[in-house]
Amino acid sequence: MGAHHCLADARALPFPDATFAAIATEPPYDPESLETVCAAMREMGRVLKLGGRLAILCAQEQRERLRADVPEGFLSFLDAPIDRKGTPCAALAWVRQ
Repeated sequence: MGAHHCLADARALPFPDATFAAIATEPPYDPESLETVCAAMREMGRVLKLGGRLAILCAQEQRERLRADVPEGFLSFLDAPIDRKGTPCAALAWVRQ
């Protein structure tokens, strides 16, 4: 099966619940985008299958809020600081239980 690309608002994904086994993303680092990133993370949680994994590379300033806003039923298995070419970031990952 080939790759499928879809352009959509990440806060309202056009997929049924529990569609994907894994999602990896690097949302905008801009502080003004934090509310949008949190809403998108909740939506990614909706479309992730049980046992599925969600990985986010985010700005260091977004880290605490994203950890606090992770959807219910997600278990963290990665939370590490990353220096991305001089930009302080964090790698976060969860599994949906």
